[in-house]
Amino acid sequence: HVDAQTVQLLERLSLVDLDSAEAHRTLEDAIEFASQILSVDTDGVEPLYTVLERERLTLREDRVSDGNIQQDVLRNARVTEEENFVAPPENIPLEQEPRK
Repeated sequence: HVDAQTVQLLERLSLVDLDSAEAHRTLEDAIEFASQILSVDTDGVEPLYTVLERERLTLREDRVSDGNIQQDVLRNARVTEEENFVAPPENIPLEQEPRK
């Protein structure tokens, strides 16, 4: 069961209106399907760094190659606030009125 507070949080994060009974059922079905993974025994299983089992993945060293380009990068944003991207624009506000 998905409570109303969780539905409101998911709506805010996904920008999808889940206000219909069908959308709510679809969400609960998806969660039930995905929760099957919780019963998988992973004791002794090494974590993967790639799902390409037969290919050797060469990891590169993480290096900063061009610094001091903040203003150039921010020119790509439609909306900025205090030298940060505002994304997505017109997002759902954090404080929402409770549904009636």
